[in-house]
Amino acid sequence: ALGRVVGTRYTLLEEFTHGMERLDLPDPLQRLPGWLSESLSGTQATIHGDLNLENVLVGPGGFVWLIDFALTREGHTLFDFAHLGAELVAHLAAPQMAQPDEYLNFLQAVISGCAHASPLLPLFQELQRVASICLFNPSRPREFHLALALACLGALKFNNLDAHQKHLLYLTAAYLGQ
Repeated sequence: ALGRVVGTRYTLLEEFTHGMERLDLPDPLQRLPGWLSESLSGTQATIHGDLNLENVLVGPGGFVWLIDFALTREGHTLFDFAHLGAELVAHLAAPQMAQPDEYLNFLQAVISGCAHASPLLPLFQELQRVASICLFNPSRPREFHLALALACLGALKFNNLDAHQKHLLYLTAAYLGQ
């Protein structure tokens, strides 16, 4: 069989992010080759494989259930948390934060543990706290930040996201990749 390469991961990401403002942050696409070749220690475990907002149910009394285990497999312990983080950015933060600089202030508060007026702050900080339990070295959050940055870039391919959602995902990758 013959084939012709019409796009690479990089060229597709360039198309997805063409014209997006970075607000003085470094271009995460230029850092992507370094991220992909970066060596980090990590652990593997059984992961959900499709942890997204539609697969998390909250019932009476605040009990939480996970559903849809069709993609459960062995994988990096941060895979599910990084993908859930990208979901939170696109589907919870984007509708509540119309301005990209407002979102960056929020993201800085999440990462630094500072106060912020957004009611989303405890949710994002809890995700970060739970993910930190799964770090190979809990004193080095780079492992989670890199996983989240890559998950955010990967989410840019989804057609169900609007330009604002994609822009905040792109800014997340740019901010975390500094």
